Amino acid sequence: MIVEINIPDPKITEFKAGFLQAKPVPLIKDPNTPGQQIPEYTDLQWIKKCVREYLMRIYHHGKTELATQTVTFDEEVVENS
Repeated sequence: MIVEINIPDPKITEFKAGFLQAKPVPLIKDPNTPGQQIPEYTDLQWIKKCVREYLMRIYHHGKTELATQTVTFDEEVVENS
């Protein structure tokens, strides 16, 4: 499945700034400069990763909800336990 999100060009900068404000790119130690940090991902890589993880969380939550809704208990068995 391919998920495509289209953001109009005039809104890209605003979207990116808002997204990264809410969920900043994590930093890692710069291997070339001791004591410095660099972004672990590019902005686009990070946004894609966050969206992918969000969709997977929603999918797994929904899958779990469906599974628990299909479990039924026999009242007689529950009362006699």
